[in-house]
Amino acid sequence: MSRVSGKDAGAREAMAQLFCFPHAGGSAASLNAWIRRLPATIALERVELPGRDPASAQRPYTRVPPLLPHLFPRLAARVDRPFALYGHSLGALVAFEFARWARREDYGAPLALFVSGRRAPQCPLALGALHGLPEPELMARLAEFGGTPEGVMRQSKWRDHLLPALRADLEMSDRYVYEPQPPLACPLYAFRGVADSIATEAEVGAWGAQTTGPFMMRTLPGAHFFSSEGIARLADVVVAELTRAACADAAAPDTRAVAPATV
Repeated sequence: MSRVSGKDAGAREAMAQLFCFPHAGGSAASLNAWIRRLPATIALERVELPGRDPASAQRPYTRVPPLLPHLFPRLAARVDRPFALYGHSLGALVAFEFARWARREDYGAPLALFVSGRRAPQCPLALGALHGLPEPELMARLAEFGGTPEGVMRQSKWRDHLLPALRADLEMSDRYVYEPQPPLACPLYAFRGVADSIATEAEVGAWGAQTTGPFMMRTLPGAHFFSSEGIARLADVVVAELTRAACADAAAPDTRAVAPATV
């Protein structure tokens, strides 16, 4: 079962929860920057994908469909309050598919879906698969993307444990097959770095087809991984929009069906 790390998971005063999904090869710790950027009214839930903990026997997944039923029971137990979803790169894809899974299971729509650094799911892979590249070539491509310090990539712990998890995540991304379904009903906000060489403006803008609700796309400072200024701007939008949506949700009659959580 996946771990979910919360800033204040039991905080009953929070109006909403924000489930955050990391990029390929990332762990819950890669989302630590969000802790200091969210007010107490938003409870942060950092999702840990399988295969990050060296002490765990869990293996990373290489396909999205088998991952969803693994994630869902633990996260579904936490949707007693309105929730929103955020994911970066691979995490954007997982967040999107989690929203569709929640809809199928009658948990209702999230307050909002925030995605960054990822082409829309219906857009085909344009730059070629990464997961099977020889290690030197893969290391060179990762250095181009940023996000993982070069010194970390030289460490044996990273190469022996985290590199296999990264390859599994990249395979999940490379071999993703989009299944057409009706668009989501929630607001959808998409972000990309101004110098991102992976997700083009057109590919990120194509996320608009995945919702019947409001859609907004913004370009932020940085490349595939945002600069500190870009992260700050992204967090400002997330907090403002999620606070507005949570207040509107609190004022509306509660018509959402809540299914029993499966553990």
